[in-house]
Amino acid sequence: MPNLNVGARSYGDAMPTNNATTNGFATIAPPAANASMLSARQAAAVLVDMGVTRASARRALLAGVAGPGLRLRGSLLYDERRVRALVRPHLQAPDLVESVQRPCFVARVGEGVLQTGNGEAQTSEEVRRCEEQARRALEPGWHMSWLTRMLLGLRVERRQPMAFIGLVGGFLAIGAEVTAIHGSQRDHAGTAQAGMQQATLTLEAPGAWFEQFAGRHLPMSFRARWTTIEPESAQERPLSR
Repeated sequence: MPNLNVGARSYGDAMPTNNATTNGFATIAPPAANASMLSARQAAAVLVDMGVTRASARRALLAGVAGPGLRLRGSLLYDERRVRALVRPHLQAPDLVESVQRPCFVARVGEGVLQTGNGEAQTSEEVRRCEEQARRALEPGWHMSWLTRMLLGLRVERRQPMAFIGLVGGFLAIGAEVTAIHGSQRDHAGTAQAGMQQATLTLEAPGAWFEQFAGRHLPMSFRARWTTIEPESAQERPLSR
C-alpha cells in the first residue's frame, strides 16, 4: 500500500482516493495516496499563523474545510497541501458581495453538522447525500422577529435567492441558496423579546459563486448567530433580530 507521510514519519494503509467533486462543502474528498499529512495540532498551527485563533482553527478543521480528517492509529491527520491552501488573504465583505451581486445571509454554523466521515472514499451519490443532509439540518431554528422574517421572505420570493454563507471558525465551510423563509405565528417560547420567531429557511445547492470562495476566511464580527450584508454598501445590516 502507498504511504502517508506525517512529518518525518510514514504510515501505511492509505485510504483510497476519490475524484468526486462537491458543490456545497468547502471540500469533501479524502486525502490522496502518498499525501503529506499533518497532525491536528500541526494543521491548526498553520491556520493560527494566518491570524485566526487556535479554537477557530480546530473548529474549521473538524468541519472539513481542509477535507475530512483521516483517523489512523489513534491520530487525526489532515492533508498538508489542503491545509496550506487555506492560507490566503482574508476575504472581505465588499469583495464577496461584489462578486455574488445580491444580499448574503451570513451565519455561524456548528462543525458537527458538516462532518462528512472519517476519510473513507465516497461516491458522487454519497457526496450529494451528505450535502443535502447538511442543508436540511441547517434549515430550521433561525431566531428573528416576525417583521424581519417577512421582509427577508418577500425579498427572496419576489426578487432572487440570498446567498447563504455558512462560517465555521470564520472559514466559509458551506454555501447554499436561500429560496424561501417561513416562520411560526407564535412567539418563540423562552425568548424575552416579544414577536420573535423560529424561522425556517429553504436551502438549495449554491450557484457557481461558491467555488470561488469555499474555504476562504471571512473576518466578520456580529453578535447574533446570523446577519446580512448587502451589495449596495457591502456593510453588515442589523437584520439579525
